[in-house]
Amino acid sequence: MKPFFLLIVVLLMPAAFSLENSSSKQAAASVTQTQAEAMNAICPVSGEALTVTKKTSRSQYKGKWVYFCGPECKREFDKNPNNYLSASAAK
Repeated sequence: MKPFFLLIVVLLMPAAFSLENSSSKQAAASVTQTQAEAMNAICPVSGEALTVTKKTSRSQYKGKWVYFCGPECKREFDKNPNNYLSASAAK
């Protein structure tokens, strides 16, 4: 009986690891996709294309992050965001 039980355990273990590995890959893919979406942006004040990093100036507007090429553009945007974003672009 013990050899039969061991055989079942050995046969089922790869399936268990496969399921765990699959969900890990899906989680990693969604993180990678989110990071890729946030990597590039356009400053709404200057119109300059930029690569987003941890040091990139940003503001939150209507629940979304808006990225800027520098702190001067961020300050200008924060004074009156509606001058730089249309209502449809900030949804």
